Amino acid sequence: MLRDHRGRLGLLAAGLFGVGLFAAGCTSTVIIVECDDGEVRCDGVCVDPQADPDHCGGCDRPCPEGECTEGTCLVDPCADGGCEECPGSLLSCDGECVDTITDARHCGACDAACSEEETCIRATCLPDCTCNQCDVVTLTNGETTFAGTLIGADDSYSPTCVLGSGGDVAHRFVAPESGSWTFDTAGSPTDTVLALLSGCQEVACNDDDLGTTSRVTVELGAGQEVLAVVDAYAPGIESSYTLTVQRGGTSCGGLTSCDGACVDTFSDPSHCGGCFIPCGLDEGCVGGVCEAGCDEPVCNLCGPIVDLFGDLPILVVDSTVDRPDDVQPGCVDANGPEVVYRFRVPFSGFYGIDTAGSSFDTVLSVRDVASCSEIACNDDTVGTDARLDLDLFEGQDLLIVVDGFGASGDFRLQISAGFEGAPSRNGR
Repeated sequence: MLRDHRGRLGLLAAGLFGVGLFAAGCTSTVIIVECDDGEVRCDGVCVDPQADPDHCGGCDRPCPEGECTEGTCLVDPCADGGCEECPGSLLSCDGECVDTITDARHCGACDAACSEEETCIRATCLPDCTCNQCDVVTLTNGETTFAGTLIGADDSYSPTCVLGSGGDVAHRFVAPESGSWTFDTAGSPTDTVLALLSGCQEVACNDDDLGTTSRVTVELGAGQEVLAVVDAYAPGIESSYTLTVQRGGTSCGGLTSCDGACVDTFSDPSHCGGCFIPCGLDEGCVGGVCEAGCDEPVCNLCGPIVDLFGDLPILVVDSTVDRPDDVQPGCVDANGPEVVYRFRVPFSGFYGIDTAGSSFDTVLSVRDVASCSEIACNDDTVGTDARLDLDLFEGQDLLIVVDGFGASGDFRLQISAGFEGAPSRNGR
């Protein structure tokens, strides 16, 4: 605002300095500048000391970098060689090169800190529950096969190799020795996606490497812990799955890879005795040979199948001597006669199946009757005895095959509910 104090200031000047300084009858004009709230006069100009780079915090206080925020000059800590340039995707925050994808102090941006109860995962602060996975299955620290289910699983992770996904289950694995380790979902009856996390950062992801199932191979150091996340390809896909961990790059175990799919050439009528050798419409594949079908085959098996009934735990004492050799387990190359049992899961949960106390080298194979695919296989978990830990759902119809590693004899088959290391099923 401008004010004209004409005449009055002239009289004041005449009284103070004498009439001789001003010609009689002349007047003087003084213009006073009033600044808006928060502004100050610097060199006769109104400025904002909170933001003006030439008057930052007060008059004539220029910012060397040309940026003033809240009355303070912002200075790049890396200017003039103040720090080394950050490599790759790292970002300089307060003079330190940080990964804003995983750094809880600078999650997604500098100084964007997560709370004590959160972890920075892919530049987002998420609840600290082992990489946002709160129900984690702990796997045996070695070669193993685990059968689980995605039914009722939460969608807590989004793998990078697909645009969308459904429910998922995470599995903790600690490498017992350094080298290549392969994780796959071969034999799963549904379309799966597999992601591997180390330090909550995704290090591998695959979809459909083996038909609609997945496989990743990574190099791990001895004692290195990873999370293997089995995910459904899309929301609404709910089914059982199989996760196998093996040394090296082998993915099909004792099965055969046919055009990227792991198949049992001993029982698959489309690949009977070898890849792409189909059986006739009225034939089944038994022991790798096409044979005339029986009246009521179960997964192309015409031999005797024993139904298991009774309350858990179940104990069966039997023998494979003089039994047929129609099934080829997926986890071994050698084979022997077998006994096949049919078991309907009474309630959803974790189950242990083993042959502890058997008189010969046993092999366990479990197949899903609905898909006829092998969902789990094991040989020699405890000595020459086999054991499988499975996550099963109510009403699931299974074939449990007690086989021999090139041998036969008396065996003990035990089925029990629950096993050590199984996670809580709260909310599942």
